[in-house]
Amino acid sequence: MTLVEIGKASEAPSFPAFIEDKKNNIINEATKAFSQSAPELAGVRFLVQYLSIGDLIRLTSEEIINHVRYSYKARELMPWGKSIPEKVFLEYVLFHRAAQEPFEPYKPKLFSKLAPVAYQAKNMSEAALAVNRWVFEQVSFRPSSAWDMGPLGLLRRGFGRCEELAILVVSALRSVAIPARIAWIPAWRHTEGNHAWVEVYLDDGKWHFLDAASLQDDFDRPWFKKFLTYAPIVWTTSLEGKNCSEGIAYGKIFLCNERERYIKTKPFIISVVDSLKGLPLKASLRLLVWNGGRLRSIIDSKTDEKGVAQFNVSPGGCVLEVVAEEPDGGFLQKLFCLKDVEGMITVSFDGVFSDSFRCNLYLPELPANSESGLFPSSDVTRSEKLVTSIGQLISLWRDDMDWKISSHLAEAGSRAFELLVAMEDFTNEELSATRDILFLTDPKGLALTFFHDLRHHVRKLLGIRRERIKMGLSYDDEVFTHFVLSPQFPDEPPFWFSEKIKFLSEKEDLTKLIERALEIAKTVAPISQEFFSSPLHPEDVILNRISYSRRETLIALGVFMRFHGVATFYDELNDRLIIHDGRNWQVFNHKADSIKEALTPLEPPGELVIEYGDCQGPTRPSYGVDFAITKLDAGKRIFVKNPKMRWDNRDCSFRVTLPEGVYEFSAGRRISPAKYPMEIEFFLEWPLIKSGEQTKVRYPELK
Repeated sequence: MTLVEIGKASEAPSFPAFIEDKKNNIINEATKAFSQSAPELAGVRFLVQYLSIGDLIRLTSEEIINHVRYSYKARELMPWGKSIPEKVFLEYVLFHRAAQEPFEPYKPKLFSKLAPVAYQAKNMSEAALAVNRWVFEQVSFRPSSAWDMGPLGLLRRGFGRCEELAILVVSALRSVAIPARIAWIPAWRHTEGNHAWVEVYLDDGKWHFLDAASLQDDFDRPWFKKFLTYAPIVWTTSLEGKNCSEGIAYGKIFLCNERERYIKTKPFIISVVDSLKGLPLKASLRLLVWNGGRLRSIIDSKTDEKGVAQFNVSPGGCVLEVVAEEPDGGFLQKLFCLKDVEGMITVSFDGVFSDSFRCNLYLPELPANSESGLFPSSDVTRSEKLVTSIGQLISLWRDDMDWKISSHLAEAGSRAFELLVAMEDFTNEELSATRDILFLTDPKGLALTFFHDLRHHVRKLLGIRRERIKMGLSYDDEVFTHFVLSPQFPDEPPFWFSEKIKFLSEKEDLTKLIERALEIAKTVAPISQEFFSSPLHPEDVILNRISYSRRETLIALGVFMRFHGVATFYDELNDRLIIHDGRNWQVFNHKADSIKEALTPLEPPGELVIEYGDCQGPTRPSYGVDFAITKLDAGKRIFVKNPKMRWDNRDCSFRVTLPEGVYEFSAGRRISPAKYPMEIEFFLEWPLIKSGEQTKVRYPELK
């Protein structure tokens, strides 16, 4: 069932009515499966009210009913099941999601694997440690892209980043009626990156924590415990928010700041004064920490009528960003260097944007006796050995495959061998195209790919290319490979060829395709962002005409165009879709009223030259650690994740190609990182990049 019949440009029917119909259908099916007095029926009603719109579109009644059935069966069979408070059971055992992972019907498989393991335990605490140990034996840590894999996908791949490991452990614990949830830090202060772990509700009626998929013989003593001193905030989730120490509404659920449960903090109060008018200022505030070579936001707030806002964060330095909206709709931003976030601070906001900003922050001493004595899950030895072994087998299987492609494919885990099967009967043209796809696609996405999807994708798009060439729409091999054949868009799982999206004939020219894309865009309705939901697939957007964001709409339109043989890419820095008309790249305005207004020439990029000045130094600074570039757009910060950057040895400089706009160049370092307390020094500058022009900045001298 979808909202719009493909091939027609009619407007979608009432979306709320569609959702209510789906909910009622699930409950009606549940009444057939369970008696009116069965607790399972109440469980279905509870779960349905919290299902995201994406889940309501994708999940079948059978999957939901089966999930609930296994949840209650686990509660009945596990010795501790009946002792779990009802609200805790509903929210942290029955509930089907841990984060933004794609939902997979994991409970039947995980219950069958883990129920015998958990049942042998003396109590819930021992069972939880046994489950975590089982997960440790199945998967290991390995850095990966930002989007989440589901628990079954992660088991198939064999390794993932900390949040994915935590998703699997939470799912595994819930499968045997042990209440669990994810906790996470958005950004560390003392080092790069962040971390996520698992909280478990035990027999004593309290939440305890452990590191996901690492060997531990007790709770509340993982390797990172000592570094929680530097955690500016710790988030968990709650469906109702009643148990939050400090809750912030996020759609239908709450994000809970549980920092107080880990280390006691003191209130930090900020008073913002408009220095030009001498009055309290209503403004948006952000606390930022230095992480990954740049400033990263950890928590947002707004001042009240008196110009005051309160935060609860751990001791240590932060940067305060004040963003005030101007009457004409513009934004004024200013940064303040806060040596320590404790007590009350008054900042004077004059709206004057400086040319540069330098700051030194400090972190306090670590608490005494804070060592846990347990090793981190970030030990990559096990995953490294597995990937190496898979890569060697791939090379033996296909000795004609480039080692770079073999190594990349090995990151997909065991699914790599199934994908090799797809190549067995390929022509030389198809084989060449497949090698390109394997190298361009996120290995996590390959781990979720079935060989018949890969085979179908290659053959269909090569056929469409031949038809497009006959019509005069021809691309060189590089453009075709990267922007038509590739199933990958930035920070998204791969999108494989689908007849549901490719519903126009190859005989239709580019004008007709753009016309249809505009018709689709006009009927896409925005829906509110939901925390417990994976991003909508392009099929969800196009077939149901809904999206969580402009980004999702544009990527769906880009996939639609690619599946019809037209080269596209999504420009994340400017949130726009770029289309190649066969001659030049064009910016696609999906809100245009006519085809004539839909395409405008893509302006040439500018270049940022970062003069380093030390060609003889032992090492050059590393992007994303020592320095970074962030785009500033309407009060938002957009990190340039994979810049087109090269080192010019002639004048000792980095040369970065960037679209036009205002950017933040940042560079810094942690001083004496092996000792605590720690000092962090960094420098910011805000270059304006103009189309076709060169802008220079100087890498700062740091201690």
